[in-house]
Amino acid sequence: AAQAPFSRGDVLAAVGELMPAIELPDSRFADPRAGGAPQLIADGACARFVVLGAPCSAWDADALADHPVTVLVNGVVAAQGNGGNVLGNPCNALVWLANALAGAGLGLRAGDIVISGSSALPNPIAAGDVVHADFGALGRVRVTLPG
Repeated sequence: AAQAPFSRGDVLAAVGELMPAIELPDSRFADPRAGGAPQLIADGACARFVVLGAPCSAWDADALADHPVTVLVNGVVAAQGNGGNVLGNPCNALVWLANALAGAGLGLRAGDIVISGSSALPNPIAAGDVVHADFGALGRVRVTLPG
């Protein structure tokens, strides 16, 4: 097995599957950034729920930077973005995480699910909303929020 610091190749060789996902953030604060970094960390970085799509077997790590995503809320386009919005490429976030954890004496294990970051800006959502993320060839994810 490779030793830290891990190269991009080391990390990508360990990836089992790529799955499109919708992250449903939440916070105790009306404006999570207003409290500063310590409050944001104490609040779990606003992470709440993740909805995973079906695994995608055909993907190109280098192409993820330019890969588009469209988010619809109740059938209306709410946001558009691409993988480049995640540290230039979602793979960069994964490599950073693997090395940051190794530097803290921790690590990722087989089967761990890693959410690399948001390709599109978050949008306000409410009970009963239907959120749909279209990742094109990588798949689609849909969730209906409980009303």
